[in-house]
Amino acid sequence: MDVCILEELQRAMQEVEKKAEHRGYWYCIRDTLTLLVCGMLCRQQRIDDIHDWAKSAPTLGLLKEQFGITKVPCRAQFYNILRCVDADKFNKGFTRWMRCVVQSVRGKTVSIDGKTVCGTDKLTEDGSVLHIASALVSELNLVIGSQECCTKTGEIAAFRELISLLDVSGSVVVADALHCNQKSAEVVLGVGADYLFVVKDNQPTLKENIVLYMQNEEVPSYQTIEKNGGRIETRTAYATNNVAWLEGFEKFKISCIGSIHREFY
Repeated sequence: MDVCILEELQRAMQEVEKKAEHRGYWYCIRDTLTLLVCGMLCRQQRIDDIHDWAKSAPTLGLLKEQFGITKVPCRAQFYNILRCVDADKFNKGFTRWMRCVVQSVRGKTVSIDGKTVCGTDKLTEDGSVLHIASALVSELNLVIGSQECCTKTGEIAAFRELISLLDVSGSVVVADALHCNQKSAEVVLGVGADYLFVVKDNQPTLKENIVLYMQNEEVPSYQTIEKNGGRIETRTAYATNNVAWLEGFEKFKISCIGSIHREFY
């Protein structure tokens, strides 16, 4: 990775503010957040996993060479330091840094999905776990931003905030059925991106009309065949831009509909 990018990561983490004071630690908050981000980028999903990864000999060598980090706090101190960090400021700093790493997502696919972060119950006073909505550039397999949400339903608001925070113009934003609503569609279109939303039972009329059309009309298709989990999987994708007849297409500004049929052998 470019040295300037690594330096920018440390600058971004240096600007993260503390929301509380914690006496008794002798480690730099900037360095702790830097190794946290590096662990996330190396696909360490749990806080404990990130700490164990940071303590390994190869990682310690990397941290010293690239960032000048020579010590990693013990597990308890690691949690104590993270508990002091202003989560909102950390999120904005991380997102700003990712803009430097991925300068443009134009022409790419940005997938936004929510997940629960295991191990975060140790960072909250009430023992609740952290639920976040993350934006992933599918072609790069790289997270470019995230937004905290307390519950699954809170993910809808987090989705819209994340779209407003990121520069996703010219991309295709993909999300599950939870976000298939007029307001979320307007937010995506408003920043100059296209959307691809899954339609399920939360939009019953729209779903029924699409299913009936796909079952009864001749629709262009594309097929792929691959081995998946020891089985042969055939996927047939159907898509059409004949949507003028579709109830609600103007409300959602729909330009195309489609479906995918899967068969396993």
